[in-house]
Amino acid sequence: MFKMRKKYKVENMRRFKRLQADYLVKFQKVSSDEEPSLANIKDISAGGLKFWSKQLFPEGTLLKIEAWVPPIEKTLVTLGKIIRIRRARKSVYFYYGIEFVELSKDDKMLLNEFIESMAHETKGYPFVSHADIVERQVLEAIG
Repeated sequence: MFKMRKKYKVENMRRFKRLQADYLVKFQKVSSDEEPSLANIKDISAGGLKFWSKQLFPEGTLLKIEAWVPPIEKTLVTLGKIIRIRRARKSVYFYYGIEFVELSKDDKMLLNEFIESMAHETKGYPFVSHADIVERQVLEAIG
């Protein structure tokens, strides 16, 4: 016998639109002397971003964030707070939901205008190819 699932209407309560993007983020725990780590962004908005990493941090951790956004030719430098952690299915990676804590008003406006202009696209554009990401990671590791 099958049970009928209830249908719920869920309203999106996000303040900013998100853009799925393959950009790079450099992050480091605020109180750490370790070298910053490099990861791939899954999506980004004017309020925060999501990225994945093998490193495990507790919720509430403050991170120094440097996110390169090629279409606007800007590196966003801010503090971010981990507000959500999800383990990727069948993987050693964790997805982190980061809320920007100290993103400048100008950077927030620039990023939001860019994402709003892309709103007609369902998945955004992969402005950085995976080959570029690998090449950049190798060059940064060498340099």
